[in-house]
Amino acid sequence: MRQDKTILIIDDEQNIRDSLADLLSVNGYFVLQSDSGAKGVELAQTHNPDLILCDIMMPKMDGYQTLEILRQNDKTSTIPVIFVTAKAEKQAFERGMQLGAADYLLKPFTYKDVSLVINRCLARQTS
Repeated sequence: MRQDKTILIIDDEQNIRDSLADLLSVNGYFVLQSDSGAKGVELAQTHNPDLILCDIMMPKMDGYQTLEILRQNDKTSTIPVIFVTAKAEKQAFERGMQLGAADYLLKPFTYKDVSLVINRCLARQTS
């Protein structure tokens, strides 16, 4: 099932991108990576991933702005976006959900956390 699933990781921190990519690749996902919101939007429009993991706190274009742009484009408007963040404040969570985030993954995370959130989002997408 996972062999045909593509996940886009948008995070300005290379070590986070690499860790997530390694975990996902080992578990059969095809992984795309971007170090910025703008590049992430381009990759999403070009490759139409099944799911996006997006950091909130990034320079130039933060995760909220990235999600807003994705939601405005017909091609990317329905792709589930999971925010990966250290921001555990209720306001940050609520803002993301109002913009259409599918879920949150709090840093630091374990593979079990990542797997649970991704599986939950992909299951919602197919049901």
